[in-house]
Amino acid sequence: MTGTRTGHVRKVAARATTGAVLVALLFTPAALAAQSATVTPDPADAEAGAIATITALFDAMRASDAETMRGLFAGQVAGFPSSYVNQENDPVIRFGDLDEFMESVASAEPGSLDEQIVVRDVLVDDNLVTVVTPYTFTYQGTLSHCGVNVFLIARQGEDWKVAGLADTRRRAGCEGWLDE
Repeated sequence: MTGTRTGHVRKVAARATTGAVLVALLFTPAALAAQSATVTPDPADAEAGAIATITALFDAMRASDAETMRGLFAGQVAGFPSSYVNQENDPVIRFGDLDEFMESVASAEPGSLDEQIVVRDVLVDDNLVTVVTPYTFTYQGTLSHCGVNVFLIARQGEDWKVAGLADTRRRAGCEGWLDE
């Protein structure tokens, strides 16, 4: 019985040692450099990919093409927050639902939804790009509101996808907002 127990302990110890060696090899500076060298994009390419995704998103929205828009989002994006001041003059955060947003885009007349943006800030870190875009939103040719979008764009395979989106919304001060 002692031999069996000792044999079991030796096997467990051997597996633990093998696991530790594998972990050590995976995290050596050379291994880490090799891992990141193959997946880290050039920052200029990452920025261009992120902005192309955002541009395609708004082009699809103007065309009321919810299917194309949905394909630009990474998997199941959770509710995205909008910050605004309500009628009682209280700051509010509302979490929008992606499915409801897609339904509203699909049911809109093509050309009736138009969001114009200006890219103001871009931060690239590895496969995640944060893009800040002031915007104006027009519905059926009438300026509805303006604010600032904050996009999180992540690389998934060779594609850049919207992984997160937040915005502010207001009705006042929108004229000339994108010119500032």
